[in-house]
Amino acid sequence: TMIFSTSILLCMVPAMLGDSLAVSRQANNPSVGVKAASTLVNCGCQCSSLTFKDSYNKIHGNCRSVDATGAQWCYVDSGHYSSCQDLQPSKRFPNNPWSYQACATPQESSYQCQEYSSG
Repeated sequence: TMIFSTSILLCMVPAMLGDSLAVSRQANNPSVGVKAASTLVNCGCQCSSLTFKDSYNKIHGNCRSVDATGAQWCYVDSGHYSSCQDLQPSKRFPNNPWSYQACATPQESSYQCQEYSSG
């Protein structure tokens, strides 16, 4: 039983260290971008439906593509208040900043946001 428990523990250690190993790899190779999923439920950070097509007819924006870091992104409607903590200015659409965080945020109509706003 002891050997079985030890082998289970040894199998779990890499999974528990996954985040620190990823950070370690990033430190050794600065060209690798590592992004962690946000645990923050920020319902005031919402994507707009704004997109554009590139010269290859690929749609960008509204979490429909990834950038060079491998992360999804979207434009945020500047006509509404946004609580996104990572807003970046857009050269293409100066009135619409973009965000990674908004792609990870549940829609305002979702159960998570309804519960968050009532609590």
